[in-house]
Amino acid sequence: MGNLRTIKKDVKYLISEVVDDCVIYLELNGEEKQEKVFDIIGDALDLQDEFFDKINCPVKDIKPAVYFKGIIEELLKGVDGVSERLSELSKQ
Repeated sequence: MGNLRTIKKDVKYLISEVVDDCVIYLELNGEEKQEKVFDIIGDALDLQDEFFDKINCPVKDIKPAVYFKGIIEELLKGVDGVSERLSELSKQ
């Protein structure tokens, strides 16, 4: 499982990679789809806040190892979803 500090660093890293990709997309493509990219960035930051809340307030009825493994799986799915939105935007 790792410790909470490592999990929080992983969340920050993954979200910052998505935000960096969005900024690079804006630099390369100009302002034509700026609002949609800002929505993606906002959703990524909301996802980060959501996972920090889940990490800081774990469910007491579930074993910690199982709970945090589930959080990591959810995080990867969430980051993939946000990244897919940016990929779809770049295909348009």
